[in-house]
Amino acid sequence: AVSVQRDDEQINLSDHIQKMIDDKAIFPQLYIACGKEDFIYQSNVDLVEKLKANDIPVTVDFVDGYTHEWRFWDLEVERFLDWIDRTDAYCNKKRNV
Repeated sequence: AVSVQRDDEQINLSDHIQKMIDDKAIFPQLYIACGKEDFIYQSNVDLVEKLKANDIPVTVDFVDGYTHEWRFWDLEVERFLDWIDRTDAYCNKKRNV
């Protein structure tokens, strides 16, 4: 299971998502990206399967050849910025990375 630390509390994301599903919450747009050689890859696959099984739309980008590394995250930041609906002052500017 994937978990995150918030303040002094450990949050299990799978449990949190299940509570949202049970409460019939409206989910935000979800984008999940992970290298296929990352140690958390299987947790991400399991999460995506749970979301899809509950008809929660999710955009997924699992990429061969990457682990838990900056090279991958640099690539995914670019892809995410192209994916997300942006209205900020920089949304139409060309990025030079």
